[in-house]
Amino acid sequence: MKAIIFDMDGVLVDSEDLHHEVLQDILSPHNVTLPLHDYVGRADADAIRRAFELAGSEPSEDVVMELLEAKTTQAADVFSTTDVTPYEHTIRLFHEAREAMPVAVCTAGRSREVRAILTRLGLIEHLNALVTSDDVSAPKPAPECYLLACRQLGVAPADAVAIEDSVPGIAAASGAGLCVIGVGHTSPVDALHRANHVRPSTKGLTLTVVRALHHEITGSDR
Repeated sequence: MKAIIFDMDGVLVDSEDLHHEVLQDILSPHNVTLPLHDYVGRADADAIRRAFELAGSEPSEDVVMELLEAKTTQAADVFSTTDVTPYEHTIRLFHEAREAMPVAVCTAGRSREVRAILTRLGLIEHLNALVTSDDVSAPKPAPECYLLACRQLGVAPADAVAIEDSVPGIAAASGAGLCVIGVGHTSPVDALHRANHVRPSTKGLTLTVVRALHHEITGSDR
């Protein structure tokens, strides 16, 4: 194992509810809504389209982009001034891992929002790579974001471990060929079955445990 790639919302930080509140606020004038369980793991543009789909309509791309920009701006403002709750066990693993190997964040969030959160948590300066939905043509569940993160880190996907909390995120990491650990911070554990290893949370997930899981799953000592 040569690198760990962390999802952000729902893995490093408990921020999905706040993201969802902002999204609902910008959708409300259009009389559409999106349940939280249908939002987790989606890129915001996809979430906006899904909200209209559930209402039986289809927004124009101009409307999608207008709402996306509004959500990004509002969320970046919120996250730059609001304390968000980190998942302490994940943060501990992050700092343990960064002393031993490259670490990255790969997220369906947009760059302004993501950077506001990572800066507030004091993590951004420790990253070897950061991939957001702004960096790829197809966000999660497409594998492009994880493939790009591995290229930026200079490691083969098989030599990296992804830590994810959502079905789209697990699909993206698995599709890219990474070893995937699913954590049930925001989704039912049963829904994360495509991950190579599933656990209720990151509690007890040390670097030694992650290395052992990678070896067990891949059979590799690298």
